[in-house]
Formats: sequence, C-alpha cells, structure tokens
Amino acid sequence: MFSKFRYATAIGLLLMAVQAWADVRLPKVFGSHMVLQRQKTVPVWGWSDPGEKVTVQFNNQTKTVKADKSGKWLVRLEPLEAGGPYVMTVRGKKNTVTFDDVLVGEVWVCSGQSNMEWPVSASANAAQEIQQANYPLIRHFKVPHDLSLTPKDDILGGEWQACTPENAGKFTAVGYFFARELQKEFPNVPIGLLNTSWGGTQSESWTSREAMESFDEFRPALAAMPKNLDDVANQRIEQLRAQITKLQGGLPDAAEIKQWSSADLNDGNWPTLRLPDLFDRKAVPNFDGVVWFRREITLPDDLAGKEMKLSLGQIDDKDETYVNGVKVGSTDQHNAERHYTLPAGTLKPGRNVIVVRVEDTGGGGGFTAREDQFQLAGNGKIISLVGDWKFRVADFNRTVALSNPNLTGTILYNSMINPLIPYAMQGVIWYQGETNAGRAYQYRKTFPLMINDWRKRWGQGDFPFLFVQLASFNAANGNSTNGSTWAELREAQTQTLALPHTGMAVTSDIGESQDIHPKTSRT
Repeated sequence: MFSKFRYATAIGLLLMAVQAWADVRLPKVFGSHMVLQRQKTVPVWGWSDPGEKVTVQFNNQTKTVKADKSGKWLVRLEPLEAGGPYVMTVRGKKNTVTFDDVLVGEVWVCSGQSNMEWPVSASANAAQEIQQANYPLIRHFKVPHDLSLTPKDDILGGEWQACTPENAGKFTAVGYFFARELQKEFPNVPIGLLNTSWGGTQSESWTSREAMESFDEFRPALAAMPKNLDDVANQRIEQLRAQITKLQGGLPDAAEIKQWSSADLNDGNWPTLRLPDLFDRKAVPNFDGVVWFRREITLPDDLAGKEMKLSLGQIDDKDETYVNGVKVGSTDQHNAERHYTLPAGTLKPGRNVIVVRVEDTGGGGGFTAREDQFQLAGNGKIISLVGDWKFRVADFNRTVALSNPNLTGTILYNSMINPLIPYAMQGVIWYQGETNAGRAYQYRKTFPLMINDWRKRWGQGDFPFLFVQLASFNAANGNSTNGSTWAELREAQTQTLALPHTGMAVTSDIGESQDIHPKTSRT
C-alpha cells in the first residue's frame, strides 16, 4: 500500500509540474522608460502558455487575447496621443509584468554602420554636449550586437534610457542630434531612438533572405549558404587564407616576424599601399588581424640628431611603432591620436625606417588619419609620410571571423531587425554605405531592396526612410579618369530618392575629407 501511495504521489507531482503555467513575457525591446508611437496602432506582443489569456492595460485601454498554439500572443492598442508618463501592465495566469515611466511620442529606428553607431561621447564638443544633455523626453535603446543565419524572435538584451548627462554619452550621436531638432519642432512630443547599428557593416547583412532571393545576383550565394555560423566562419577563414597567399605568398613564421622591426630588413618583395587608409578597404576586405607597415624616409642633414615628433593620427585599433629598430611608442585605443616623441639621436642623416605594427581587433582596421596628421615634424620643418608604404600580413584573427557581421547576407536582419518587428515607429534614419563603396554600382539595387523589404515586413506602409549621403571623406579616391567609388555610391544614394517618402541629407559640404568618421554629427 505504501509503495502504491508513493507511486501515486509521484504521478500527481509530475502532472502538476506539466500543468504549471509559464511566465508571460514580452520582447526585450519593451521596458520601463520606453516610448510608444503616437497616432498609430501600437502592437504589443509576447509569449505565454498556448491558449492562455493575456490582458494588456495601458492609458485607459484594456485588451485581452488568447495565446495561439505556439504560445505567441499579440494585441493592438488604439492610436494614442503624445503624453505620459504612463504605466503598462501585462497579466497572465501566473504573473504580471509592469513597465513604468512609459511615454507616447515618436519612435525612430536608427540603423547603419559606424557613423550611426558613433556615440555622443566621440562627437565634436563632446564634454559640453554631454553636460547639457538634459532632455527627459528623449529616450534611447541600444540593440546589442548579434548574428544569426535564421530569423530570431528576440534580441539579446538592452534597456531604454532617458537622456541625462549620465546616459547621453552612449547615445547614437546622429540620432541624438536628430531628436533634439525634432523637439524644437514638437517640444512636448517624446522621442524614442531605437538604435540598431553595427560599425563596418554592409547593407546586405541588414536585408532579409526572402528579399535577397528576389535579386538574381545573390541567389547562388544564398543557395550555398551553410547551415551554421561555424561553417560560414570556416569558409571565411579559407577565403582569407587564399587572399593573403595571393597577396604575399602565405603567412610568415614567428622567426621571420621577429625581424620585421629591423631597419636592415630586405622588404623589396613586400606589396605597397598608399597611406593613410584602411587596410581592409584597400587590401583584404573584412580583414581582422596583424599587419606590419614599413616606410623609408631620407632625413636632411640639418634634422639629423634633433628631437622630432612622429604623428600618425588615429589607428584602428592598436599599434606598436618603431624607428630604426627602436620601439618609440604604442597605443591600444583606436580613437586616440598617435604622437610619439623621438629623442635626439633616434633619427640619422639620410636613410631612416619607420615601422608600424597594426592590430585590427574587429571592424575596420588601419590608418584613419587626415593627411595633414600623417607626418614627422621638428626644428620648424615637416616631412609628410603620405604615400606608398610597404606592408605584410603577420596573421589573421580566426576567432573574430565567428563574429564578423559581413560573413554573409541577412545575418543582422535576422538578429537585430526581425526581433523588433512590428514595434510601432514613425520612421527610420540610416547612415551607411562606406562598406558597400567597393560595389557602388550594385548599391543602386541593394539599397532600395532593403528599404522596400523593411517596409513590407513592418506592415506600416511607406514610412519615412531618411538617410545620410556619404560625407566628403577620401578625397583621393579616384579621379575624373578612373572614377571614384564613393562618388558612385553617392549617385546610387541619390537615385534611391525615387522611392516614396525617402529623404537624403547631403553632407559633402560639412564632412572631413581625411576622416571616415566626421565628428560634426550635430551638423
């Protein structure tokens, strides 16, 4: 009898566990301090047990829905006017989720590559801007970086933050100044910035597979797409190895690399690259790893033995710098300008050799200096270092290949756009194109393809899609005879204005010709 009782009790407990109700949950884009879109139907969705009734209450509206067989549910709030703060509650059978300090206003999706991701803390007059950033009606949400070969239903995390001097430094600078301008026009309307951006990314990564398959040029690549990221990364590793072999005959061994800082090294068979420039834009696309650069200069007799300053501008990401075989400095911060003092006696009359070891840890890599920052100066004279440098790849980063957002198309749409749909919003602001400049003519198709794809999937009609035309960086890229990839991409952006409700900010008159990341985000 006791055994039977114990057996029955165990069965009962098991049944109770099976019947236990799961917590009601919502996508991570919903949270306290969020902004909901005004004057439009507002979808609110999430997950619970199949068939469970879920009730959403917000600003005198109550909506109840039953979860479908997969456990997903969705309600639509009636259009709301700007205002707040309000409280949203979402109740299921087991739990209640509460979001406080919710505002209703305009939501703008901010996307693209580094010039959209670039924070207020790195913009011009950053300290003053941050100190004055007291705009409680501006809110910001940063979508974490993530990759996926298949569409995901949620992002990794994130939180809505009010604009205060403590938080504003992390906001997208372009989005922040855009929101401030909007508030001048609509002073009582909250602005939500939904920042889903990633530096150095191509537009194809932000486009869905279905849209890509409608483009004949992408079908073969999509058909051959591996089933998991490890396979994609391994393919990329083999591609990099082949590119480096073609460029320089393979990778060196450790003993060979030890000699590369020496002024006496015979580098006659090293390839050349005009600097300053990004290595992975001109030599090996999407490269992450270590490259050594060498430049021989001839020093006039009157400068020999003098103290001088070696200036290399910003280097993405890390450097070790040598002069005549002696290490003169190193920096680990990609946004720090390199200024290395060369003590008297470092430089010699006649031939001198400058060697820079650059480590690109992810995204773009190389020299991002302006040409007037790239110099050797002292005793009232300047020697420009602009021109051809010898270079050689020491190694590439195989681990970074697993987190490369340009491994294949759709990889960011799946993980950083699809989970946000159908969050109600006013429109999109977009700053991207630098990474697509190498195939600028194709961009006249791929860019409109992405815009139409987002509009179709969001289901909010032809919402405003505002984008920034490439700024005036890279003035030496091409000429009237050979053409310019950046000018060609600007033309593709201009042609995209044929789509309804698009707008383009022309920045060629305010950019910085020698800096791919213009600091004048406010302008």
